[in-house]
Amino acid sequence: MFSANHEVLAALRESFPQLFTTRQEDGAPIEQLDLEKIRQLAGDGNYSDKFGLRWENKPEKFEADSVGKLPTLQRIAGKAIQSDPSKPTHVLIEGDNYHALKVLAYTHERAVDVIYIDPPYNTGNKDFKYNDRFVDKEDGYRHSKWLSFMAKRLRLAKTLLKDTGVIFISIDDNEQAQLKLLCDEIFGEDNSLPMFCRRAKVGGGSDSKHIVKELDYVLVYAKNASKTLPFYVPHPVSYLTRYKEADSESRFFWDTYSRPGLQSEGTDYEVTFPDQTKKFSRWKRSKARLDADLKSGDATFIETRDGWSLVHKQRLNLAGQKPRQSLIEGMGNGEGKKELTDLGLAEFFSYPKPLMLLTHICKMFSKSAVFLDFFAGSGTTAHAVMQLNAEDKGSRQCILVTNNEGPAGAGICAKVTYPRLKKAIEGYRTSKGKEVTGLGENLEFFRTAFQPIPESLDQTRSFFKFSTFMLCLKSGCFQLVEENKHWAIFQNAGKHLFVLFDEYANEAALKRLKELIGPIEAYVFAYERDDDTAELLRTLHNVTVQEVPQPLLDLFHRLKE
Repeated sequence: MFSANHEVLAALRESFPQLFTTRQEDGAPIEQLDLEKIRQLAGDGNYSDKFGLRWENKPEKFEADSVGKLPTLQRIAGKAIQSDPSKPTHVLIEGDNYHALKVLAYTHERAVDVIYIDPPYNTGNKDFKYNDRFVDKEDGYRHSKWLSFMAKRLRLAKTLLKDTGVIFISIDDNEQAQLKLLCDEIFGEDNSLPMFCRRAKVGGGSDSKHIVKELDYVLVYAKNASKTLPFYVPHPVSYLTRYKEADSESRFFWDTYSRPGLQSEGTDYEVTFPDQTKKFSRWKRSKARLDADLKSGDATFIETRDGWSLVHKQRLNLAGQKPRQSLIEGMGNGEGKKELTDLGLAEFFSYPKPLMLLTHICKMFSKSAVFLDFFAGSGTTAHAVMQLNAEDKGSRQCILVTNNEGPAGAGICAKVTYPRLKKAIEGYRTSKGKEVTGLGENLEFFRTAFQPIPESLDQTRSFFKFSTFMLCLKSGCFQLVEENKHWAIFQNAGKHLFVLFDEYANEAALKRLKELIGPIEAYVFAYERDDDTAELLRTLHNVTVQEVPQPLLDLFHRLKE
């Protein structure tokens, strides 16, 4: 760092306030230019050697609004939908997705299988709001604002993914290039998987001067590509009928070795047939591979009415499955609009993603996968998850996060997201009068809330008690069984959550825990990590115990930017 005189500082501060830092000297604040920040801005030193994305970070309004506060959740009991306790419970969180992601960093760290998001595309047409103002095309910091917005959220999202997890991000031409570089930086270029290209609409574009814009994209990144399972899909039954033969390795059919149109080096050579006739041609595989195939029995000569032919075993790969194709058709925005129209919600939301797109993605993963969408919009992701569960009796769970932009209490969450999920669960009548049976699952509704950073025992105890619903989300237990001044008990599908507010009630707590049947997750209030109560409760074989709120406070401190 270096000092500068008052006049220079004043001029620079007005134009480049982000380049300044303040230090204390003899009890007085001294303002200095930060040489490291100047190097970053100028691309000097090591920064000039780094390939990647560089932008000016732009603070968000919530950062100032949440100073001295910690995010948590408030459960809105009147919005919960309990349809069938034996079926999965999905979660809808209303609030800023940055705050929600910080909460989820505690409740679902390394616990999410799949993230799908459809963020604002930053087209300049009132689709992206930053600090309560829409960003238009003339804004000189349009891309910087969008990248600042996305980077904060994607870094948090990465902490939620399992090592085998994958994130899918819908985007169009406006920010696709920038988003690709940003994700390369956050997730690693080696974890970039081939993107999907989706035909979002067909035709139109009469106002286009050059090329009709029909496509958008879904970027795909793995948490760790080496651990991510393949995205295979079953072959159609009609395709499988040709594989009529089988050996100890797999099903197969005999296919010709000749490939005259194949563009491959080293496959042009002469083959001698059993009748000593010779044929020079282009073959499917190299001469060395042919010799090996003939020796193993994977290739052979057969005599036909037209003479001898060379054939090989065309095997059914990977237990009858094949990789996904990168081009997605038949899943355009028009389908999503029709679905919202049938739900009676089309007037409140533009450009919803179609159910088929999300089911296409969800089918790549197990029937018990946990999904997260923190740009939930109309709620298509959760609707798709519930629909798939109904089709194959799966137990997938979905967590949605959305704000409620619009007039107080009458924004997107209130008008679209929640009503859609309620109708999907309970059933509805379409705009044409057709009755649609409900999918019969469950929903919990939360809003983001804040608590002051605790500075005393009483404040810490209050923060812990207010955080009870975060513990419900973490354990997946939402049904209240019992609550008093000492503890609260929740349950779900034979599992219990026990939250002990009063560490001095440990003997009574131990007695109550012995009465509960099945696995129990217990959270014990511990100030300054006093573990006497925790050790007492750990004597029960069916109880796992964690001390809080210190781990939660430590996490928020670690995530603080």
